Amino acid sequence: MDDIEKAVEEAMKDSGEGAPEALENNVDVLKEQLSKTEAFAKQAIARAKKAEAEAKALKVSAAPKEHVEDKPAPSGDSLETRVELRLQGFDKSAVEFIMNNGGLKALENPFIKKTVELMSEQSRAEKAQPDADSGKSEIEKKYTQEQLKNMSAEELYKILPKSTR
Repeated sequence: MDDIEKAVEEAMKDSGEGAPEALENNVDVLKEQLSKTEAFAKQAIARAKKAEAEAKALKVSAAPKEHVEDKPAPSGDSLETRVELRLQGFDKSAVEFIMNNGGLKALENPFIKKTVELMSEQSRAEKAQPDADSGKSEIEKKYTQEQLKNMSAEELYKILPKSTR
């Protein structure tokens, strides 16, 4: 603030009479703006520090877990457990998920159990969706009904398989 006061005093010397009152008013306004700016800067720094602390906390809590690829191949009890789960009706992806989360004990966790149920539901729904072209012949897949109606008998004869002629 000393720099501002010095600049004001110098401006007052240069400006002559009558100007000191106006300059003092300007000084007060500038001091007020400076205090507001400093308060805003302090708030911004506090927010930044808080956000940084939260980000560090999130990084610690979201530290990467042990990857599936790092685990050894199934053997012994885990192979038996996998077979048992498959016999209970779980598909391969559900068995893999259960084994990655602790084996049979994982099914005691309601979250794991619900996740496995949802995975199975989704898998069944995907398998149940019929293929859009499943009931169509090769000709119906290649040509639309409109195209077939507009074809001449000679063109239709060319595209028909020899077994249907």
